[in-house]
Amino acid sequence: MANSTEPSSAMETTTAPLTANVARIPILLRSLERGRHNLDDPWIVLPLQLHEYDDLIVRIEKNETLWGWFYDKAKFVYGSGDAAVSYHMLTLIRISYDSRTSTFVIRRPVNVHEAFKSRVSSWIQDRLRTIADSDAQLELFVEDTVACGSATVLLESPDNERMVISHDPDSQFKYLGTCWPSVVIELARSPGPKSLSRLARDYILQSQGYIRAVVGFELDTQTKKVSLTVWRSHLFFLHPEKGPTLKMRSETQVLRDELGIPNPVERSGLRLMLHDFAPDFIPDDLTATADPDVSLLIGSAALCESLGKIEESERKREAGELFKSPRYTNFVKRLRTPEPVEVYEEDGFVFGEELSIHERFLDRRVRTGMLGEGSEMAERG
Repeated sequence: MANSTEPSSAMETTTAPLTANVARIPILLRSLERGRHNLDDPWIVLPLQLHEYDDLIVRIEKNETLWGWFYDKAKFVYGSGDAAVSYHMLTLIRISYDSRTSTFVIRRPVNVHEAFKSRVSSWIQDRLRTIADSDAQLELFVEDTVACGSATVLLESPDNERMVISHDPDSQFKYLGTCWPSVVIELARSPGPKSLSRLARDYILQSQGYIRAVVGFELDTQTKKVSLTVWRSHLFFLHPEKGPTLKMRSETQVLRDELGIPNPVERSGLRLMLHDFAPDFIPDDLTATADPDVSLLIGSAALCESLGKIEESERKREAGELFKSPRYTNFVKRLRTPEPVEVYEEDGFVFGEELSIHERFLDRRVRTGMLGEGSEMAERG
């Protein structure tokens, strides 16, 4: 006898049909992972609704190779996409998604930004170690503050509504045992699609203040001007009966002017307070003994000198003036020789439907870069 509790055919759950938006992304990611796409456009923006994003993640997880690459924070891509570079090289990519603007972003960081943020992160770690060496009470705290690179920061809505905001920051510092980093570092070109102020609002407000500070370097592409802004979380007690209200405060300074002259003001530069790195649950004895005004400073002169060297090195690289050791000549020649594309059997099984949709709808060029991660256009929308 049939079980009367079994659902009828009309009640059975059906899988949502695959959309062109969802089909496009796994094919593009697979091409990047294999090195068959050189990411000529450093800022690829694709429309993707929230339910499509959920479907995309399910489909990516079906392919073990692509799933591992997608969640790996060092997503290496062969080929620079730069016509001035005569040899292949490895580049890193960042992936972001924002359900509020329904945009899926794949971006290739600028080489200068990658080198500069690595230098700044290294300096911060050195300054923290110096602070720990001078105060035994702070040693354990500093040891548990680690650099996490571009690990994905997944933000939630404070109103418990269904929302997905996912960013791969340029760099970050996190206290072990916490969900979010305490300090985030982002770099952007001006003009450009990346809005540092919007990213700061996402990080600080959507994390409900657990992300305490966002450091933003903005490099002007038309002059040598470099600006530095630090956003910090701040609690306002406007209505005592309703509790504190979370807001942001920011401080902006010019590190280097349009002519490339560093800021001459004494003790100007990047200053971070020790409490910027501290979560709410640090031990009471540390709170009682540590000086709340302890800070670390990376001066404008040092920042500008380092950035200038990086920019000059990049200029020489693009012009082909950098020294190349003859030891690697044969290796570079081998990289230039195209290799046959390996056929992955699982692609036909897992991505069979995606490939079919791709052939029918995706043979037309996709407009990219019109709406970016944290772009001003997205803010107005």
